[in-house]
Amino acid sequence: MTQSLPKIVWLLQNEPETVRRAARFLDVHAFLVHRLTGLYATSLASAGPLGLVDMCRGEWADGLMRDLGLRPNQFVPLVAPGVVMGGVSAEAASATGLPQGLPVVAGAGDGQCAGLGASV
Repeated sequence: MTQSLPKIVWLLQNEPETVRRAARFLDVHAFLVHRLTGLYATSLASAGPLGLVDMCRGEWADGLMRDLGLRPNQFVPLVAPGVVMGGVSAEAASATGLPQGLPVVAGAGDGQCAGLGASV
């Protein structure tokens, strides 16, 4: 896993205007969910590597975001792994061959799933 927070800090220090103009920061999960469903959201488990999640509360660490100069509204809503986030849109179905309306479910990282599967 590569933490994203150092990269975001680098952007804040070296490209502050880019960060200011950014509407959203997306992890890979959020990007794929958006492309498949049109919705902006991500799995709590997938957002953890961004380094901006308070894992004890299961929420974005808004205070840390503000301290760094980020806006909490630049980050998409978090959902629990296993939640149906929506269905595959007509556009995504056409582009991928997936059935339109196929449920898109919040997932988790490969290491997290491997640990769960190994009963760790």
